[in-house]
Amino acid sequence: MKTVLLNGIEAEIERRLITSFMDLIILRILRSNRQGRGGYDIIRYLHLNHNILPSSGTVYSCLYAMERRGLIKGRQNGKKRVYVLTQEGERTIKYLEAAKNKFSRFMSMILYGTGR
Repeated sequence: MKTVLLNGIEAEIERRLITSFMDLIILRILRSNRQGRGGYDIIRYLHLNHNILPSSGTVYSCLYAMERRGLIKGRQNGKKRVYVLTQEGERTIKYLEAAKNKFSRFMSMILYGTGR
């Protein structure tokens, strides 16, 4: 019973993290492929490489919001819409890389009660 409860809590935290940080996850994926990726490519990448299967609605609504914010740019490639990073998206990733220690300390505080 305890294992089932822990697995449920773990799954819920993972779902919340993925949903909350989908834009940052997508930025990372797009940075790794300069030719760009479509929404389905992003879903497939997450599933194959990280065993995460977000809904298409989650991914596509995030892509549209990111495009409106200027973080990515979409272009048609046949029937497929492909997204690439903009300069603003690249700046955002560089900021995240520079602040990773701050975010790590924050997560340690949440998980362990300290800033270890």
